[in-house]
Amino acid sequence: MEFYGFSKKFINILKLLYKKTVVQINVNGVLTDKFEIKRGVKQGCPLSAALYIMAISPLLNRIKSDKNILGVKYLNDYVKISAYADDIAVFIKNQEEWQIIQEHFKFYEEVSGAKLNTNKTEGIWMGEKDHPQIEIELKEEVKILGLIIKRNNCNDFNWDKKSQEIKNELGRWKIANYKTRINIIKSFILPKLNFLATIFPPKESLIISLNKLCVRFIWGNNREVTKRDLLFKNKALGGLGALDLGLKLKVTYCKMVAQALKREAVWIGEKNAGTGNLVKGFQTKSADS
Repeated sequence: MEFYGFSKKFINILKLLYKKTVVQINVNGVLTDKFEIKRGVKQGCPLSAALYIMAISPLLNRIKSDKNILGVKYLNDYVKISAYADDIAVFIKNQEEWQIIQEHFKFYEEVSGAKLNTNKTEGIWMGEKDHPQIEIELKEEVKILGLIIKRNNCNDFNWDKKSQEIKNELGRWKIANYKTRINIIKSFILPKLNFLATIFPPKESLIISLNKLCVRFIWGNNREVTKRDLLFKNKALGGLGALDLGLKLKVTYCKMVAQALKREAVWIGEKNAGTGNLVKGFQTKSADS
């Protein structure tokens, strides 16, 4: 932390926060006895995540700046590594690059005390040529941040899986009140879809299917008593305030594209070339919501 410019006083305060940390667990409203955390961090601790990012950054920057690692070319740039907290994905082209990656991890292990868990490390070979001989398990598909990555049809595969999950979730609720059902979609269904929508934009056919599923859930066995436009319209405008799931997912994806443009993400390309294609099909008429 001194390398990043933090004062010794601030560092000592952080050390004090982590010294002999004592917690209690709430089990159905009953607190357990206090016990000391000797490994890991407190659940939901926001500070620990930030500290971990600082600790892992030297490894990421070292790999990213290594000119002997080309990674995968995309548009006019190269992608070598992607990380979200401790979930790290490395992109290599051959056996030589794998050996270099191993050297970086070994060096980081020596200076940090951290250790790569090879039992939980998986890989997937995307090329047509024979894959290199590496010491991790190669699979037909891998899970990264909860999403399944495979050689093709990633979009359809993940959305089909998520759609079935949504159907099962809606089937659990037997509440008769349509107002409560509207809130269930907002509180329990939308959060399950938001992250997926930022990675794989849903196709129009799937959006229509999801909206139909939600509308049937809202009305149950009853026929629709209002037009769809009125169902999705804001209550202040005389509507029922239901969530237009398809429109919401489109907005979620477009926000992600806007953020990527702002930070000049690799996949956007030089001078935002081809960005129009990213939002093609996601343009929609303004909705009263």
